[in-house]
Amino acid sequence: MPSGILEISAKPSEPPYPNPATTGLTIKINSPWSKYLKVLDVTGRQVEVLPIENDLLYVNTSAYKNGLYFYQILNNAAKVIGTGKFVVGR
Repeated sequence: MPSGILEISAKPSEPPYPNPATTGLTIKINSPWSKYLKVLDVTGRQVEVLPIENDLLYVNTSAYKNGLYFYQILNNAAKVIGTGKFVVGR
C-alpha cells in the first residue's frame, strides 16, 4: 500500500574531480531539489556551506588543510539528501 511519502535523494552522478584536490574540485549534482552543499572536515566540523545554483558546483579548496573531507547535499528544508567525500592534498 503506498504511503504517500516521496523519498528524494541526490547522489553525484560521478565522483568529484580532481580527487585529490589541490586548489579546487568540481561536483556534478543530479537533483533539482539540491539547494546547498555543506563541507565537513574529518572531525565533523563544518568548513563551509555553498549554494547549489546549477548541476556543476566548484568548491575552492585552496584554504583547506590537507586531509579527508565529507560533503552533504541539502534540500530547502536543510535535510541531507546526498553525501560524498574528497581528499585535499598538495
